[in-house]
Amino acid sequence: MEEETTQETFGERLRKLREIANLNGSEFGKIMGTSAALISMYESGKRSPNLRFLKTLRKQFHISIDTFIDRLIEAESKGD
Repeated sequence: MEEETTQETFGERLRKLREIANLNGSEFGKIMGTSAALISMYESGKRSPNLRFLKTLRKQFHISIDTFIDRLIEAESKGD
């Protein structure tokens, strides 16, 4: 794994996933059952997603959320 990838935040990874899916914040929010504003907060690191969001992310995009969860645990342990 490249060093740059391991330094990414949850929000940066979420944004990449959204961009790879070629979706804007509103479209992504609709798929995820939330608002574009909340997606923006997740991507900017102002909010952390709840378990329901992570489960939906896994289901809708057929991905493992382990990497996303690892980043959340690291951020919380640093007091972010």
